[in-house]
Amino acid sequence: MNQNENSEPQVTDTGFELPEVADPAPYTETMRKRIGGIGVKLKRGDEVSPDAMRDLVLFLNWSETQQPHQVAHAEQKRVANILQFIHDHSGADPQASFTTGMKNRAGRLYEEWNRHLPTAAGEAAEPATYGNTAAAPPRRARPSTAPRVGGLMFPPRDDPIFGDHGIMHGVIYKRGSPRTWCLDPRLQREKRSAQVAGHNGLSAGDWWPMQIVALFNGAHGMSQGGISGHHEYGAYSVVVSGYYADLDRDLGDTIFYSGPGSHNHRNPNTPPSGTALLETSLADGGPIRVLRSASSGGGESPWAPPVGIRYDGLYQIAAVRTRHNRHGGIYKQFELRRLPGQESLESLKSRSPTTLQKRQFKAIKLAY
Repeated sequence: MNQNENSEPQVTDTGFELPEVADPAPYTETMRKRIGGIGVKLKRGDEVSPDAMRDLVLFLNWSETQQPHQVAHAEQKRVANILQFIHDHSGADPQASFTTGMKNRAGRLYEEWNRHLPTAAGEAAEPATYGNTAAAPPRRARPSTAPRVGGLMFPPRDDPIFGDHGIMHGVIYKRGSPRTWCLDPRLQREKRSAQVAGHNGLSAGDWWPMQIVALFNGAHGMSQGGISGHHEYGAYSVVVSGYYADLDRDLGDTIFYSGPGSHNHRNPNTPPSGTALLETSLADGGPIRVLRSASSGGGESPWAPPVGIRYDGLYQIAAVRTRHNRHGGIYKQFELRRLPGQESLESLKSRSPTTLQKRQFKAIKLAY
């Protein structure tokens, strides 16, 4: 492989940098050994070199751009096994593993490669259930037989949407009208804290059907609010939605973002409170996770996902200015700029959410 050993994989016009692979057989065998070694080091808590992790990302890029049916059977099976290894890898410490984004991506790719593997009868294998790429859910019987405790409805562990590997994992509902979503109290130890700067183990392009699921996975610290952070650090993350479409502008790599209360504020002299976290981030220059949410208000960003909420990488606040809303009220608007060296928004938008995730999203209303 011809690689720049001291750099991260670069984004190209096709979305990824790819390794130079003349023959899939030796390449996939080399990557089987290399990625296996990475997994051993992660479990032991040993340091993994940036070059090794870079090779892993390049392998995922290569796997995503190949036509599995055009690869020899032995290499098909080897690639599927590597992808399955990445997705299933775990350690005693939840952090001692591949990132959530890598696992979800590997699971999605495994489904595609595994689908082309012939079975003993020579037929295409059934897709496996992996992460956010579980097979399309069957129709659920009514009434629900899910166990209840104090009105909380707990899903079966193998439920394709709400179970251990479903897109709604970590979230349950409380019986009533309307249905109320809440975090699963049984999984408190599994919930990832969002009070961490930077990617927090996530990868740009990670997607969830609801903001509360993003909360469970540590992407954002609130199930509804748009700004999450700590008074000493500033904002860890923000959610861009269509609620302030008449005030804000989402240009992709640059976002003009207004604080809470800006929409209906009427004081022409004093801006609304609630922007302290953003002001601290402006002063300190810390990175901020930006999530884009599908909007039901009709003013959604052209970069927003069609459904759910997607992590679009790290931004930094570059400036702040005061403006006036339609009522004449003054408010603060912050300019966020996307940090370089990340997968392009065009690439993220084209692949996340997947067709399967969008289909599963429609099945959430069936509950369990």
